[in-house]
Amino acid sequence: MTFSLSPGAGIYKTARDTPTKLIGIAGNVTFGSFTSTYNEGNRKLSAEKTEIFDPETMTSINAKGLPNEGLEDFLLDEWDTIWAQLHNSGTLARISVSPRTSGELASMSRFIVNGQWHEKIDELEINLSCPNHRSEDGLHPVLARDPQAINDALKEVSGYSGKKAIKIAPDTDEYTLNQIVDLCVAHRISTIVSSNTRLQPGKLAGKKLGVETGGVGGSPLLEAGRKQVIILRRLIRNVSTDIKLVACGGITSVSSAMTYCNDGADEGQMTTVPYFL
Repeated sequence: MTFSLSPGAGIYKTARDTPTKLIGIAGNVTFGSFTSTYNEGNRKLSAEKTEIFDPETMTSINAKGLPNEGLEDFLLDEWDTIWAQLHNSGTLARISVSPRTSGELASMSRFIVNGQWHEKIDELEINLSCPNHRSEDGLHPVLARDPQAINDALKEVSGYSGKKAIKIAPDTDEYTLNQIVDLCVAHRISTIVSSNTRLQPGKLAGKKLGVETGGVGGSPLLEAGRKQVIILRRLIRNVSTDIKLVACGGITSVSSAMTYCNDGADEGQMTTVPYFL
């Protein structure tokens, strides 16, 4: 089995961000996550109040709130440049989208298809696991915790004919994981990305975020991430499907990446380390 290591969602959101040194080396680059239109997130806070990295423990925590320019502007302003950089390089491009409200995925899917952007997107990642969606009402629920919410979301992208991935949450119980695998088969999902950051109080290495909670990534996610990948690999084999399994969480070195490979993952994604180096 060939195991590739690639940067995951959360790092690259414009053509200027494209990791040119990784083109032709990384198996994939994931851009986003994007909401349908501009999302301010916590941009009003200073950088040190929205993200902290502890190099001693290889741990990150962020409460950026998913700031982005919106999928529509990204595709119109950035995508042709990115596609030209990656085309025929051997490095594939995923675009990650993360809905805030019902109907938002359907709107994003229609925009992509109507503009024929899907012809230049190798895979659309549906991120249902973001713990950092915020509004005046507080944090939004993590959709990947609820199989019915996942089913409703995947129905919204049923008209999207290209390859689709789903990004799920960490620390998901086996019963729910089994339902998720069945939904992926029913909705013809090509890839499961396991998983995202874990919501925790916004303190790390003696510092505090500007909000009460943030998404923790890096080394603390490795053991739980491995357990989830092992369960998912078994469940995927049980349904005799060729769904690709991507491990994300706690990969901070080659050795930690190889543990996921040995656990049955087809690909590994790093987010914490590339972002802060």
